[in-house]
Amino acid sequence: MWMCLSNGFLSIVVDKSDPTRLMVRARRKDDLLNVVGRDAEIIETPDRDYGWRTLIGREEFKAIVSRRLDSIDYCNFKDSVSDTDFHELYLEFWALHRGHHEQERRPSKSRRDRRSHLENTAGLCHEPQRTAFATTAEAAEFLRLSKAMIHKMIGEGSLPA
Repeated sequence: MWMCLSNGFLSIVVDKSDPTRLMVRARRKDDLLNVVGRDAEIIETPDRDYGWRTLIGREEFKAIVSRRLDSIDYCNFKDSVSDTDFHELYLEFWALHRGHHEQERRPSKSRRDRRSHLENTAGLCHEPQRTAFATTAEAAEFLRLSKAMIHKMIGEGSLPA
């Protein structure tokens, strides 16, 4: 299972030697520490796809995930991500997934009907402006051009690095 969090990206699989435990893996050590805590025993595995991992009991990890769910206070996940690398990664994933979804979308049902649950939840959320893409390739091209424009603006000093 992959977990996309505001402050970390994790891969969670069963511990092959003990199915009561999970192996929680990350490509960046801080991603793991942000979720399991600074006191966890972290194993470095530089020759593996995920260079950092820890073994944790299923019940303990369920409790961690439950606390994370209870602490959600945002209306838009992407906006909750302050790490630039993660924000770009998640934006790419969102754009690709959106393109995939557009291929399956039934045109008879309006977006407003499907997204009515976002309308003014205690005044916190609003309907974001989105761009619909006909294909995944269009979404990927839009993302490529957007990233190039952002990098150019950072280079010119009109956006903070």
